[in-house]
Amino acid sequence: MDINNLIFDPWKISQEFTLQEGNVKIYGPYSKIHKQRFLLDFHYEKLDNYYYLHTINRTNLYNNISIKLFFDKSAEISNINKSEWYSGTEYVLLALQILYYLKFIKCFLYDYSTITCKKELNHFKNLNNNQLDRNKNNEINFKIISLVKDQKTFYMRFHFIPYINNKSINDSLNRILEKLYNISWNNIDDYMHNIKILLDKENNSNLENNFFNYRIYNKNRWKIFWKNIYTSWKIFYEKYYIEKKTPTPFLSFYLYQKENCKYFINWLEIYNLSIYNYNSKIFNKRFNINIGQDEFKELINLSNTVTYILNNINFQPYTI
Repeated sequence: MDINNLIFDPWKISQEFTLQEGNVKIYGPYSKIHKQRFLLDFHYEKLDNYYYLHTINRTNLYNNISIKLFFDKSAEISNINKSEWYSGTEYVLLALQILYYLKFIKCFLYDYSTITCKKELNHFKNLNNNQLDRNKNNEINFKIISLVKDQKTFYMRFHFIPYINNKSINDSLNRILEKLYNISWNNIDDYMHNIKILLDKENNSNLENNFFNYRIYNKNRWKIFWKNIYTSWKIFYEKYYIEKKTPTPFLSFYLYQKENCKYFINWLEIYNLSIYNYNSKIFNKRFNINIGQDEFKELINLSNTVTYILNNINFQPYTI
């Protein structure tokens, strides 16, 4: 038998199949877009303390899916990238079914998922000369969007549980989200309106002192950033409060779709306390308004350090 031309269908449970080092062809799930299944090229090899199975085809220099198979029957999934054949979701589906067929018990993964969203306003186009820096601002952390919209990330849909230091953080995530959902439209609008008043004042010595204290030395660049943030907020406010009548800003995320991502992404910048050192804490003490920035920062920190664990790998359907 030519081990470089094996064909493996992980959904055909009755077949007797053993992975051998070399290239192998594996049937994927049923593609919703193409309405068919595709035969994919994988490579399988033994490395230090695990076997490594990954697609030969790549997207943006990364494999479409990679699986580390450890000797204790645990596995790790990484490099999840969509291709012309399958979405990232369908690649995860395939990986889990391969693990189920091989009788693996536990699976780990880390979430680095992003989406591309062209912003309505590029807050930094007048602040940075580097084209690469400007383009990076269109890459959005999808974990945060997914959490706020659906209370779960992409991988939690597959029953992965978020852990930090061997402790589930589901309760912590839900606690943070509940606080964010209770922030009112008026809370943020008052905050933004006060910022606008302050920015419009000329020769404001108190503002100058704040620049010095927070090491913000270029007032004009900083003011450009915040005026764009203010404009972004007013666009969002008009569209989802005045027009859509959604109850609170963060609850508006149930209307989020990729097509309208620019409205949501732009004003969320006010919650990132470290964007190019344009630090919004300058205003927190002045106005004594808590608009959830600490909670949002905690949400980002947790989502960036979490490990997702699936303790019981079940049979996967052909499609989802």
